[in-house]
Amino acid sequence: MCGIIGILPFKKNTEKYKSALQNGLDTLNKRGPDHSGNFKSNSCLLGHARLSIIDTSKAANQPFYSECTRYTMVYNGEIFNFKKLKAQLEKEGELFKTNSDTEVLLRLYIIHSDSCLSMLNGFFAFTIWDNKKEELFCAIDRYGIKPFYYYHSTQFFAFSSQLKALMTFPFKREIDHVGLECYFHLQYIPAPLSILKGVKKLSP
Repeated sequence: MCGIIGILPFKKNTEKYKSALQNGLDTLNKRGPDHSGNFKSNSCLLGHARLSIIDTSKAANQPFYSECTRYTMVYNGEIFNFKKLKAQLEKEGELFKTNSDTEVLLRLYIIHSDSCLSMLNGFFAFTIWDNKKEELFCAIDRYGIKPFYYYHSTQFFAFSSQLKALMTFPFKREIDHVGLECYFHLQYIPAPLSILKGVKKLSP
């Protein structure tokens, strides 16, 4: 299953959010009991709780880094056609160090940018941090199967696989009455709404 979490403070003051990130990562343990890891820079914090399925080796642990260290990714999901995509990339000269769909996904993004999404068959939620441009790319599958909650303010952008984990970051908790009404009518809250004001679900 796996769980992802992260924060991008706009004042580059990541130090004040490190404990909140770790607390959030701890709440994701049931989603990913096999390994827990984090990435920390002055501009961005990322965390990942792993449930090992495809490539169970340590080499496929996350956060996952490009060989040049420019890109860092946290990812939850499964790319069903990753072997076909990997074979195609190998024909183009790409070399791989793991048997994971994680590495294939990151290579595809590096080569094709956001257009790689149209190549993917599977369900996923992931973020990729570009350390050179200081940009964070976020995406989920076209059916919205994998969860991705986010909060955006003048202070920071934060995200997580679970609302409970996201709530370890400091923001005001207030019920979104439109989201609540949707829950009473539909028994669920459709994206981009959530039960809290200011918290959204990333749309497919």
